[in-house]
Amino acid sequence: MRASTLRAETRGWRSVCGTISACGSGVGGSVERWDIGSILRYDLLNEPLPNQWQHVYAADLADLYRDLTAAIRQVDPHHLLVYEGSHWATNWDIFTDVWDDNSLLQFHRYRCPPERSSIDAYLRTRDKLGLPIYLLPRLGARGRRRCRVPANSRRAEPRRQKAHRPHR
Repeated sequence: MRASTLRAETRGWRSVCGTISACGSGVGGSVERWDIGSILRYDLLNEPLPNQWQHVYAADLADLYRDLTAAIRQVDPHHLLVYEGSHWATNWDIFTDVWDDNSLLQFHRYRCPPERSSIDAYLRTRDKLGLPIYLLPRLGARGRRRCRVPANSRRAEPRRQKAHRPHR
């Protein structure tokens, strides 16, 4: 992703913040038209800032999250907000303060060992900020888990046989 593209996308998100704020204040729309009761949570951004941009635009990402939070809270003060870190939702360096009391931090794990040590950094951030966290398990190609299971561990269920499909 080029820096100019990222800046343009950030401007786009900031216009969304303005639209949400305008709807919340009655300008350009009515909150009554929104069915806020059917909203479970606001998952603000999925896997923002890939590797090469995760440190360059970290402060901008934090500012964007704060702006989105303020805009949503003008319209809906009740529902859960979900934040993800940069670099495929694995880098939580920007989470140093609680931006909203009704929020959680979500992370993804790819090719990780199924051990507590692989999530210790997330647990420390949870304890420091006092926010709940959620691991969104990610599946690899064709639905297979990418995290390796040690060869000596037992499976809870026996392996299922693949259904035979005749060639067409």
